[in-house]
Amino acid sequence: MKKSQEIIGLPVFSVVDGREVGQVKDLVINPEEGVVEYVLVNGGSWYVGARVLPYRAVLGIGAHAVTTESETQLTT
Repeated sequence: MKKSQEIIGLPVFSVVDGREVGQVKDLVINPEEGVVEYVLVNGGSWYVGARVLPYRAVLGIGAHAVTTESETQLTT
């Protein structure tokens, strides 16, 4: 299991689109269950703010990136 400090700041890539869709801004943890529920993704636009990626939509977390199937998994 990776520490949150190792995940925050990683780029998020869409496998279907083949491109970077943002960067991990923070993790939202369910305090009652002690599990990650969402990944906050900074889209790079200062006026849009962070988007939310449900943790169940994360395909993988590696040393250099987080992957998800498609950018459509992200919500505002």
